[in-house]
Formats: sequence, structure tokens, C-alpha cells
Amino acid sequence: MTPTVPIRTTYELTALGTDLMPRLMDLVTWVDHHTSTIQTAQAAYDADTPIPPALANRH
Repeated sequence: MTPTVPIRTTYELTALGTDLMPRLMDLVTWVDHHTSTIQTAQAAYDADTPIPPALANRH
């Protein structure tokens, strides 16, 4: 925190967070490239999976 008016706080990643970032970005890129396939698979799963009675009766 910097003693200014208004108070200013600076955040930065730890070394562990910095190490994670490229791997996380790879995952984001993968999801971006496969979104339509993921959505198609989810829709097929949902169509073949009955809704449990406890959830079907919720309003």
C-alpha cells in the first residue's frame, strides 16, 4: 500500500503465480479453440441425461 490520498495499492503475482500464467493461458487458448465442440458435447449429454426428480420440481 502506498501512503497517498487516495490510498493506492499495487498487486503483483508471486513467482508461483507467474509460473502458472503461461499454462493458464494455454488452457484459455485450448478452450477458445474447442468451444463449439464442448458446447455440442454438453448439449448431447444434457439431451441424454434425465433431470433428477429433486431438481425437476424446483421453481
